[in-house]
This record gives sequence, C-alpha cells and structure tokens, in this order.
Amino acid sequence: MAKPAQILTIHVSMNDVAPSLWRRIRVDADITLRNLHHIL
Repeated sequence: MAKPAQILTIHVSMNDVAPSLWRRIRVDADITLRNLHHIL
C-alpha cells in the first residue's frame, strides 16, 4: 500500500510592500529547493 503524500503549507510574504502581500502555498514535502524556487 502506498504511503499518502505529505503536504506542507508555506506562508510567503513580501517585505516593504504596502498593502501587505502574502500567499499560502501547499507543496509536497519532498520538493527540491530548485522546484520551490520556480514556484515562488
């Protein structure tokens, strides 16, 4: 039986921007830094 994928929720915000800008992004727990960079 396959293990269920683990999902992480990342809160991303930008500094020095008015009004404030932020997003919640859900990604697989095994995402590489390179792929996360492309998403952001």
